[in-house]
Amino acid sequence: MLTNLDRIDWKQLGAEQVPQLIRAIHEHDAKGEIYSNAFAELSELLYPQGIADHEDWGGPTRMMQNDLPHQVTPVLIEILQETKSTNKIYHLIDLLADLCIYEYYHQWVGAMEQSKYLSWARSLRDKVRLGLPLYQHYLESNDEYLKQSTQWLMKWLEYNIE
Repeated sequence: MLTNLDRIDWKQLGAEQVPQLIRAIHEHDAKGEIYSNAFAELSELLYPQGIADHEDWGGPTRMMQNDLPHQVTPVLIEILQETKSTNKIYHLIDLLADLCIYEYYHQWVGAMEQSKYLSWARSLRDKVRLGLPLYQHYLESNDEYLKQSTQWLMKWLEYNIE
């Protein structure tokens, strides 16, 4: 588990803390403080609150300067496949859905950057799609919250501005 984590040059991505955050998310209870802090920090690195709140209009342009979300997404899916923690599953599904929403923000990027940004956002969504068999399994769950969260994720996996 997490074998590829140390093969990524996190320093080059400006995110040297990510392996520690991912290990904390993987190893700790989803109701504990260590997990909560690590998940909050990783979420902020991948999908900053200013973007989610529609306050940081420059956020999408800054995010596409590297492929940090692209590198982390397969690891999140790996954790999702292994975990038995319902709360962890909820958190990960919600974060993966957020990552699919990036394409929606194409309007925030200048006209000269539109094509590059859309390519970046779509390749990120393709990374999220790697977990599709798992998401389809969650759609059959008796857990209504999980089912609704997964439906939301699936909606964004299909989003296309064209």
